[in-house]
Amino acid sequence: MDPVGLRGPGTGSQYRITVIGPGVTPDIVWQGPGLHPFDPGNPVDLQLEQEGNALLDELAASERGCKRH
Repeated sequence: MDPVGLRGPGTGSQYRITVIGPGVTPDIVWQGPGLHPFDPGNPVDLQLEQEGNALLDELAASERGCKRH
């Protein structure tokens, strides 16, 4: 462990997202392969980050509590 208690990036081998539905609606689950470590010198990684940030901005536009990335 780092002397100040910080950990490195959480680059996993797989990712899972679970969305809980209202009432008795079934939960929705997605699982997929993990990403490679982000490389700021890789144009493909930069494009993916920009697209993800744009989507986050769009989804959070009406939420006052959401902060910019």
